[in-house]
Amino acid sequence: MKRFTNVVRKNENSSPQQPQLAFVSTDISNNETQNNSFIFWEIARMYDFYLLRLLIRHSSATVTEFWDSIRDLLEESGQIYRILSEELQYEISNTSEEQFLLRSNSGATHLLSSVMRRDLTSLLEKHMNPIIQSVNHITDQISLDSKDDNYTKSITTLSELLHLHCSRFLSLGNDFPQGIKYILATLRNAVSEKFPDSAIRSIAIIIFHRLITPALVSPANYNSCLIEPTENAKKILVILTKIYQSFIPQGETPLTNPQLIPFNTYVVSMYESMNKFLDSISIETEFPHLHRAPILSKDVLDHCYKNISDVINSMTSVVLSNLVSRATDDNKLILLENFFALICTSWDKEPLHKLIKPKTLQLFNDETDESYLKVAEGFKQTILKRIKKIDELNDEIFFLRNQIEEYCISKGLDFEKFIEDYNPFKPLPPPCYTRERCGLGLLETEESNEIDCSKDVRSSLSSSVLSNEESASILSDRTMKNEITESSNQGEMSQNE
Repeated sequence: MKRFTNVVRKNENSSPQQPQLAFVSTDISNNETQNNSFIFWEIARMYDFYLLRLLIRHSSATVTEFWDSIRDLLEESGQIYRILSEELQYEISNTSEEQFLLRSNSGATHLLSSVMRRDLTSLLEKHMNPIIQSVNHITDQISLDSKDDNYTKSITTLSELLHLHCSRFLSLGNDFPQGIKYILATLRNAVSEKFPDSAIRSIAIIIFHRLITPALVSPANYNSCLIEPTENAKKILVILTKIYQSFIPQGETPLTNPQLIPFNTYVVSMYESMNKFLDSISIETEFPHLHRAPILSKDVLDHCYKNISDVINSMTSVVLSNLVSRATDDNKLILLENFFALICTSWDKEPLHKLIKPKTLQLFNDETDESYLKVAEGFKQTILKRIKKIDELNDEIFFLRNQIEEYCISKGLDFEKFIEDYNPFKPLPPPCYTRERCGLGLLETEESNEIDCSKDVRSSLSSSVLSNEESASILSDRTMKNEITESSNQGEMSQNE
C-alpha cells in the first residue's frame, strides 16, 4: 500500500470553516481488493455520513438488501435512530402538499421500513402470525358481490375478522420498542410544525401502509418470521388491508368502494380507539441508548459493501447525474469522486465523465482548519520535547564518558578495552516496592491488598536469588563506580586548590 502526500484538489469557493479533505492518499492495487470494504467505510462515514445520506435522499433504489445494508452500517455505528429521524424530517420539510405526505417511496421511508422489519420481529411473531393464521382457517370463498348467494356469509366472516384483528392492533403499543417510538415521535413533531392537522394521520400512514399492509399481503418478503398464508387467505387479506387503510383519512365515509361500503360504520366507530393507539406509540422523547462500535467487523463491512456496490453500479444515468449535481452543490465532489473510484467498475456512463477519476484513493480529514491546526501544533510540541530530551541524554552520556576516561588514565587502563569489557546490562534483582521508595500513591490502602503485595514481593525475590558469582560481579561493578566517583571528586578538589 503506497502513500502520497500533497495530492488534494481543493475547491476555491470553500469557506474558511469548511472541513478540509485528504492530506494523504492511498494507492490500492488490484490484489488488495479485500481491503476495499474498510476504505469504503472510512469514506462513507465522513462529514456525518454524507455519502450515505446522499444515497438515502437521491438514489431511488428499491432493493431491500441495499436499504438493509445502510441500516446495518448505521446500526453498528450507533447512529441509526438519529440519522433516520433527521432524514424523515428532511423529507417532510420538502413535502409541498399535505396530500403527498409520506406517500412517495423515498429513501427515508425505505430505510424506516427496513428498521421496522428488524426491530419489530418479535411483535410480528406475536401479533401478525395469529392474524394470518386466523385467515388460513377459512376455506370458504369470500364474495363481495351482492348478487352472490355467499354474499351475506362473506360479510359476516369479514366483520368477525375485522373485530378480531382490530383488537390485536390496539394491543400493539405494548410491544413497540423505544427506538421505533422515538422515530415516530420525531416524525409526528415534524409533521405538526408543517401540517398541524396531519400529525396523527402521518403515524397512521406508517403503521398501516409501511407495517401492517406489507406484513399481511406479502409476509415472506417482509420478514422471514411470518408464516405464509394460503391462496384463499391471500385474497381475504388483500380485502382486509384495504379496509385497514381507511383508518388513515378518517372521513365520514372512509370506504368509497361499493363493495366495501358495508364496513364504513365499523371503521368510523373505531376512530377514537385507533387514535389513542397511534398516540401511545408516538410520544417517546427519550433518545434510545445504543452501543457505538468505532470499528465495524469485516463480515458486516464486506456484506454491506457488496450490496451497496451492486446498486450503485446498476444506477441509471439520471440518478448518477442527480448525485453528481448534489455533491457539487454541497462542495463534496472530491469525496464523491473517490467513492465512485472505489466502487464503480466502469466509468462509461455519461454523468461520470464530468468527474475526475483519481489515480489514488484519498484519505479524508473531516476536522475544521482551526481544530486541525491545534492538533498539528500539539504533535509539533511533542516532537520538540522529545528532541530536547534526547539532547539532554546525549550531554549526560558525553559527561559520563569523560569521567570514565579520566578514571582509566589515572589507573593506567586502556580506555577502549575497558569500555568493551564493561557490560552494564547485567540482570538485576526485581525492585522491592516499599513505602519509602514508592510513596502512598502506588500502594494499596487496604490491609488485605498490602498483605497480598508483600507476598508477591517475597515470592519474586525468592525466585530471583543471584548466584555467588553474579553477586560478586555486581559488587565489583558498584565498587568500580564508587572509585570513579571518588577519583573525579579528588580531581575537582585539586583543580580548585
